[in-house]
Amino acid sequence: MARLLACFALLFLVAEANPASAGYPEVLFVLDSSGSMNEPAGDERKIDAAKRVMNQIVPGLEPEVRVGLVAYGHRTPGSCSDVETLIAAGSDDRSALLARVAALEPRGKTPITKAILAAASQTKGRDVETSLVLVSDGIETCGGDPCAVVRQLKEAGARLVVHTVGFNVGPAAASQLACLASTGGGEYFDASDGDSLLAALENVSQEIAEKVEAARIESVAAETGLGKIELSMPYDSAQSLEAIQINRVADGRRIKVIRQVEPDSLHPLPAGEYALVAWFAIPNHGEPTRSELGRVTVRKGETTGLELGAIALNLPEDLTYAEWSDRVNIEEVAIYDAGSDNLVASVLDNGNGFYNYLDKPVPAGVYDVRFRYKSGVGELTTVARQIVVKPGRTATATLDSGIRVQRGDKSLMGWRLFRRTHATADAAEDGAALQAQRELVLVTKRSWDKADQLYFPYLVPPGEFDIEADIKGMDEPLPVANGVTIEPGRLLEFDMGL
Repeated sequence: MARLLACFALLFLVAEANPASAGYPEVLFVLDSSGSMNEPAGDERKIDAAKRVMNQIVPGLEPEVRVGLVAYGHRTPGSCSDVETLIAAGSDDRSALLARVAALEPRGKTPITKAILAAASQTKGRDVETSLVLVSDGIETCGGDPCAVVRQLKEAGARLVVHTVGFNVGPAAASQLACLASTGGGEYFDASDGDSLLAALENVSQEIAEKVEAARIESVAAETGLGKIELSMPYDSAQSLEAIQINRVADGRRIKVIRQVEPDSLHPLPAGEYALVAWFAIPNHGEPTRSELGRVTVRKGETTGLELGAIALNLPEDLTYAEWSDRVNIEEVAIYDAGSDNLVASVLDNGNGFYNYLDKPVPAGVYDVRFRYKSGVGELTTVARQIVVKPGRTATATLDSGIRVQRGDKSLMGWRLFRRTHATADAAEDGAALQAQRELVLVTKRSWDKADQLYFPYLVPPGEFDIEADIKGMDEPLPVANGVTIEPGRLLEFDMGL
């Protein structure tokens, strides 16, 4: 009898443990809490209607469905950075999600592009389909192109279905939201009040329920035994790696270290979930930097693939191989996820620079590239934005625009470069906040014994910039240029005029 009970207990654990692993779809809500959500829709505020509807929809989702929540515009008037993951994707705590929804108050702008990237970054590497459900009462107001970003994510292999609801929106916003849904393989719904918002989300909920039912029919319990991981990456990217480490997720133990990384390799492992960690090589025997490439579930008798992409950096030769005073001088090349802003890969110069510009393997996704220049300050500067990496493909970031200050007056102690931004002003979203018109891109500073870093070439994306200089003996920065244009493919030779 004891043996029989033990068998029943084991079967129960296999059937009940982590239903998401059986391939059930997940839902990630992206809610607009911008200032305009204070406006009425019917006989209630838009935000109150959204809260009421969420309290009806979320509890009614099928029990196997995991959830997540991203909100924007809920903290700071006038800010295009006000995007926050309130409940991480894959959560089964629906009460916590509804509590975070209840606490939302409309305050800020509508950074839809940034919110979508933040949401999508949480689904990367997950072995299930995620329905991203965006409820917005307006158009993007922070200069982004959300439809293009969804297209990039789909091209990169993201397992996303994007549904959008335009909550009492005008024609321009409706067109943008419809484009998001069409590109993301989902549906666009128009809602004028709380009741029509409820009807829209009930349609989405029904579609998810049908997918859950299909997964119930197809799902089988995972078995113990031996399976394999097939790891592949673009050919030239393997040379950036010193090793790849395989860790078992259940207990965090290191199971294997692959010292000679090949572009294609096969690794037999017991059934289970594993995390693959890249060791990026550092010259002069430096300690490798490490970052997780992705997670893989190994099943008995099956081969599970992890196909990486890569990022290549294309710099002008005259800025790469010139004398040290005339070339780009960097301390670190860093690759960040464009949505979560998490570090994905880091390569340190370490007094050699051999690995700086080699192709770097990364999971499929959308990335920003940043350099830590030898500028006397050591801050990271974004040199390329939203590079789309597809599985098995190398995406090239061409870095061919920038600025170099001409040598001149010895009173120059440092300078700063500001990019002019193009956010849309909106009284409901900005409130009394001063609309930010520029962002700090680069800072240089003279050290006590040298000033060469003031005159190195610095690569930055093209755009319109302001420049401030720190002058010896002056208490405030000196604005030396406003609205300077750095053109694609050009290094601006700038004379401070001091």
